[in-house]
Amino acid sequence: MRISRYTIVSAGLATALLLFITVLSIVLYTNGPRVRLVSFQQDPASVAVHRNNTITVTFDRSIMNNDYSQQISFEPAVDFEARTAKQSIVVTLQQNLSHNTEYTMRILPGITDQTGREMEDAYTHSFKTSNPSYMYAERRYGIDYSDEATFIGSDREDSIWRAELNGEREEIFTAPVISQFVANQKYAVVTTLDQDLSKLFTINLETKTVREESVPSDERIDNLAISPRGNIVLYTLTPEFNAENAERHERNANRVEVINLDSGSRRSLVDGDGVFVKSFSPIFIDPSGQAALVKDAEQTYYAVSPFNDYEPIVLGARSTSFGFNDNGSEVVFRDNTNFSRYDVVSGEVTPYEFDRQGFVRDVVTVDDTIFYQSNDFFGDGLTSYIEKIDSWEDTDSEEVWSNSDSFYIDTAFKDFDVSHDGELLSIHIHSSRCTFDGVSSNSQCPDVQTVLYDTATKEVISTFNGFDLVWLP
Repeated sequence: MRISRYTIVSAGLATALLLFITVLSIVLYTNGPRVRLVSFQQDPASVAVHRNNTITVTFDRSIMNNDYSQQISFEPAVDFEARTAKQSIVVTLQQNLSHNTEYTMRILPGITDQTGREMEDAYTHSFKTSNPSYMYAERRYGIDYSDEATFIGSDREDSIWRAELNGEREEIFTAPVISQFVANQKYAVVTTLDQDLSKLFTINLETKTVREESVPSDERIDNLAISPRGNIVLYTLTPEFNAENAERHERNANRVEVINLDSGSRRSLVDGDGVFVKSFSPIFIDPSGQAALVKDAEQTYYAVSPFNDYEPIVLGARSTSFGFNDNGSEVVFRDNTNFSRYDVVSGEVTPYEFDRQGFVRDVVTVDDTIFYQSNDFFGDGLTSYIEKIDSWEDTDSEEVWSNSDSFYIDTAFKDFDVSHDGELLSIHIHSSRCTFDGVSSNSQCPDVQTVLYDTATKEVISTFNGFDLVWLP
């Protein structure tokens, strides 16, 4: 009997497959589990890795549902929590990772499969985090002698820049006058002034496409705010006032609107009676975009839903808020010289007193570290400081920057922000003898500068013309 070539080849393949399955079964049932894949919620080489981001370690088989925290370590050390999920261990970071840093993750023996066999050899996975990038606005001033009050020329347009620490930058938007801008990882949102009319634009940072949003042309846009890791932007609208529209102005002024940046859909926030939610000061959005903080005309703060799915919640009358911390669990308030922390879940209010005799202004939280600005008055003028404390339970502060250095002579310190790993500062300064430009609600000094400062080396990285710097996630 003649056997065809096809039959011979098929039989050979079947035999090889059977042999492979047999060998694989022997390996699986004589050796312990092995790591098959390490995957990240977000690519650490391209974006900042935040607290609550996850790293998933997948094995070649199901493992016992045990606590394997002791089998996992990082170098440099990282705070984390671990849980088992059938064939994987999900590691949830409890801190932001440092930028431009080589990390090594080790998975040690002691992990067992469903038959009780233990992982035999340690597994090592190394990765490097990215350098932070940022965006900022630049107003370009010509000299227009017909308007000496503002000194705004018409020959050069304002710009929004996206930049890297090495100085490379890309212009992503221009307009004759840019009044405000905000950004997150995916979008930048810009308000412009065109013959005293406000316009609103959304820029998709991946595709570089620009979309003009549909907002009333006769209303002023203020208090622009974006969700750091969500897809919404909030702002207030106020109609122009005149005797003929006084009633409309009273009803609509300072009302809060929200835009879904993915779809472009827009709506006003209202309470259960259909009355507009209003804000008379900057709006703060929690990192996930699920809640916003607004203040009414009586200085009372409310937590409101950007989706109109619950009634505004009264948080109390305060003079100032510094917004949500970076995981959205609490809000920091100031009432004159007294500070307090509001727990978002329990509603508990905890008073706090900074260990600083001078006046405390901005407060920024990154992980559990708190940065704050304070001012002291001395005989020769005002000295500004940026200090930090490691946690709210720590009373010892560390000075990380001050404008007492000769580099800052004849400058005034306006505000600051902190990179997502808490290691870099963006410091907003301008001339101490400034004539502000009078642009909408975001007036700036024509010689405004941003200083990038490394808190570890205590060195200035770079200085450039620009303001409202946003550290990108």
